[in-house]
Amino acid sequence: KDIYENSRKHELSQWVPRIKRALDEGRYRLYLQSISPITAEGCLKPHHAEVLLRMEAEDGRIIPPIFIPAAEEYNLMPQLDRWVISEVCRRVSEAHEQDLPHRDMCYSVNLSGTTLGNSFFLDFIRNLFAELNVPTKQICFEITETAAIQNLEAAMTFIESTRAMGCKFALDDFGTGMSSFAYLKNLQGARDENGDG
Repeated sequence: KDIYENSRKHELSQWVPRIKRALDEGRYRLYLQSISPITAEGCLKPHHAEVLLRMEAEDGRIIPPIFIPAAEEYNLMPQLDRWVISEVCRRVSEAHEQDLPHRDMCYSVNLSGTTLGNSFFLDFIRNLFAELNVPTKQICFEITETAAIQNLEAAMTFIESTRAMGCKFALDDFGTGMSSFAYLKNLQGARDENGDG
């Protein structure tokens, strides 16, 4: 077990300089995965999309999110999450300024457990919303059930604060963890990502 753990940590540590360098060089990319209800007539026009983070390698290849575990292990996710929400807010703001067709799209932004517990993140997004005049109803923050339970107090504070700002909140991977409803009922305003509100 120790050998496996040491090997895993060594492998993850190899990503740290690459993650930092990609941030410095602006080599992260955002992709959107449409979330659309299906009716008898087919899929309705997307009005909601999940934001997916990818890294562009130095040779131009797009790297899937295999770097995320390393970013979480070495506390780099708060930096990546700040970059993602900044980019999303900038694009929402530009869409309204230019009156683009997708200006009213709602975006789900995934947050890591380490970001959830970061005491400066709420102030960061509050200032970001004010600076860019973002319609907060178009921002939906999404965290996993496991992250919510592991950071219960921080999750409750985050949910209450962001909902007060006008944002939406989604609980991802609901039912896949070992947590109990006794914990989850404390997350007022939380919902499964397939629910409403």
